[in-house]
Amino acid sequence: MRNNKGQALVEFILILPILLFVVMALIDIASIQFSKYKLEDHLDTIVDLYEEGKKEQVNQYGVDKKITIQIEEKTDYATIKVGTRQTINTPILKQKLGSNYKVETERTVYIHEKE
Repeated sequence: MRNNKGQALVEFILILPILLFVVMALIDIASIQFSKYKLEDHLDTIVDLYEEGKKEQVNQYGVDKKITIQIEEKTDYATIKVGTRQTINTPILKQKLGSNYKVETERTVYIHEKE
């Protein structure tokens, strides 16, 4: 009868780097999705402040939360973009996405005049 322990060890060593890459990539992708989720929450607050006409508080909110805020006002609507940077740690993803991946979300709101 043959001893298969050596064969199992070799197979494990061959599979281990792939398994580690997948786990690290899943952690990075989950981190990006969590950042996007938090940005959506921040965007809700920013839209509320913007609709109340508190533009100075919108800018201060961005500084406090360390996020970027861009507001493009048109005639009837405004587009509010919120962004942040997410650090990527997985080696191959870092080459494709860059070490600081930019996470953004935006919303368009209707500007109604108050009487």
